[in-house]
Amino acid sequence: MWYWYSRNVQANTPINLDYLVGRKAFEDGHNQKEIGLMLTAGSPYVRQIHQEQGKNKARIYVSQTVRAVCEERQQQQIERQKTRSFEMEI
Repeated sequence: MWYWYSRNVQANTPINLDYLVGRKAFEDGHNQKEIGLMLTAGSPYVRQIHQEQGKNKARIYVSQTVRAVCEERQQQQIERQKTRSFEMEI
């Protein structure tokens, strides 16, 4: 799945690439667990962290990335709902 979502995504860092891939998956309806599994299984950067720093560091990176993706998207949805409610009041 990671390779599927990474197609045509351009990023200046591997961290940004994983974030953008996760965001695309989230927008397609994948949940946090699925995105985490996708990053763990497919991201070359996660693999690099695992090899150089160990499993725990890779797990922390994946968790932080997934949390950032999902929190940003959820915050945007909340803002959209507030805007719609405000527009309906007018």
